[in-house]
Amino acid sequence: MLGRQGAVARTAHGLLSLVPAGGNRGGPMEAALPFSQAEFAELLHITPENLSRALATLRRDSFLERLGPRRFRIPSLEALRHAANGD
Repeated sequence: MLGRQGAVARTAHGLLSLVPAGGNRGGPMEAALPFSQAEFAELLHITPENLSRALATLRRDSFLERLGPRRFRIPSLEALRHAANGD
């Protein structure tokens, strides 16, 4: 079973893959899920419940802000990279 930290790291990595290439690396970026959260969870090989918890953890720790359905703001790509690496 994938631990909580593993789900957070996978979710962070998955969100980073959605950031447009060549974006503003110093400022906030937006990411949009082009599919449902259930499909995103499947792609990350985690359960939808673990994805929901991981997103909540990333929001609580200020790595992520929810803008709306399937839309997120990433205040710092570098900080999210650290979360993706399990730091």
